[in-house]
Amino acid sequence: MAQNTVQNTEEFASMITAFQRTIDTVNQRMAAQDEIIADLRRTFGASASIDPSQPETSNEWLSEEESDVEEQIEEIGTEEKIAANGKAEAVPLIEKEQALEQFQREMIEEIYTKIALEQKREKEKEKVESTTDSVQNAKKTEWDPSDRKRMLRKLKKHRDKKFEEDDAPPKYQSVALIIGVTGIVGNSLAEILPLSDTPGGPWKVYGVARRPRPPWNSDYPIEYIQCDISDSDDTQSKLSTLDDVTHLFYVSWTNRSSESENCQANGSMFRNVLNSVIPNAPNLQHICLQTGGKHYIGPFDLAGGKFEPHDPPFTEDLPRLSSPNFYYTLEDILFEEVEKKEGLTWSVHRPGVIFGFSPYSLMNIIGTLCVYAAICKHEGVPMRFPGTRAAWEGYSDASDADLVAEHQIWAAVDPYAKNEAFNCSNGDVFKWKHFWKVLAEQFGVECGEFEEGLNLKLEEMMKDKGPVWDEIVREKGLVETKLEEVGLWWFVDLMLSGEGMLASMNKSKEHGFLGFRNSKSSFVSWIDKTKAYKIVP
Repeated sequence: MAQNTVQNTEEFASMITAFQRTIDTVNQRMAAQDEIIADLRRTFGASASIDPSQPETSNEWLSEEESDVEEQIEEIGTEEKIAANGKAEAVPLIEKEQALEQFQREMIEEIYTKIALEQKREKEKEKVESTTDSVQNAKKTEWDPSDRKRMLRKLKKHRDKKFEEDDAPPKYQSVALIIGVTGIVGNSLAEILPLSDTPGGPWKVYGVARRPRPPWNSDYPIEYIQCDISDSDDTQSKLSTLDDVTHLFYVSWTNRSSESENCQANGSMFRNVLNSVIPNAPNLQHICLQTGGKHYIGPFDLAGGKFEPHDPPFTEDLPRLSSPNFYYTLEDILFEEVEKKEGLTWSVHRPGVIFGFSPYSLMNIIGTLCVYAAICKHEGVPMRFPGTRAAWEGYSDASDADLVAEHQIWAAVDPYAKNEAFNCSNGDVFKWKHFWKVLAEQFGVECGEFEEGLNLKLEEMMKDKGPVWDEIVREKGLVETKLEEVGLWWFVDLMLSGEGMLASMNKSKEHGFLGFRNSKSSFVSWIDKTKAYKIVP
């Protein structure tokens, strides 16, 4: 041919038609390799020769211009040859599925469209930048073997991709939004929700926290969102765009100097989140709200006041106390907001003292005790017990952070758990005088005993230990932290100031949740994790 481009659509269409006939003929002879080989071997044995009555592969049906089609077939894996008795024999080919033929016809139509666009651009003498092999081939006078092989390869690639996408299940079944993802339970939710066997999954997970994402949280496959939920504008800007959320896990709180301030601050944060998510997430199904055992004993700053806490073991049907409590405020906001969306359900979760891992948590008792033990070890002094005899000798219970996360996920997806409040504890009890020995053993420090009449407080004992902690961090190569960040002395003093809180798990069991933890094993495992992330030596 005299020119370097196809002169008109009809001429090139004729070439495409011939090529399409070639593809159709090849496809009529294509076979599923593994199935044919297996069938032949099952029928004739691994070394049997092929029945000579079967048709042999030939290229007589190809035009001269298409004489290299056997090479193309071998390259894209549409024909299989078997060595039998020292001679390669052609395996009979079977017809391809009707879906494959339809898909290839669609691909040819797509090529026609691209060719027409290319010719229009050439006529207008505009600079064309080729984006596909098919367009490049359309510019040539002859369809050489390399062009055809590339086209067949491309058709196979698109075909396989299309079939895989059609057969693949939806990528996500549920979409979680964790508010407080770097907290002690939020961190466990971030780890558990993305797992392949988590109920309600596969899960897509958004995680929200005020600070930049810490390294100890960065391994979890979640979408991290830095957002200050106390700021309504920031909350609206960051969360209103999350229109695919199906489940909200609220595990965040802030601490103020009085309970009335706690009610205002925490209520405002929760309402900011709900106002940003509920109107903008049409598929939102459930909201989990985490509160705690303070629901039964009242606020910390009013402890020992005029009101009487409930007598343990605590059950979910006990009435509210007369004192202000920001947990009550959060529940009231929840009940009010879910009424605005038909079908939206809720659950409230009330753990006790939580055993878990999070250097950012406001209630991380294990992390704080580990820091205390490390300081005692560094200074070579016994680990004295900063609490009362009631705490030392009485029974307590705890809530493993992973168990609390599992409890919330259960309530989020189990219809029998909807619109209920549940306690969440490990299901066993312990005494601090036993766990104190376990803690001392974990750090190789001398174990102290309860000292009558001294009324020891960690907040007082640790007030000048900042430089000591800095030295430990430097010498042991720990993650850089300040003592006030990892030592929540006030919280430990509070937890060890009286009898332990004991909560009943009967309601959860009756509704179908049978999870539990061995509290001693839980205690040790979270100490190990705190060490593993180099928060303590």
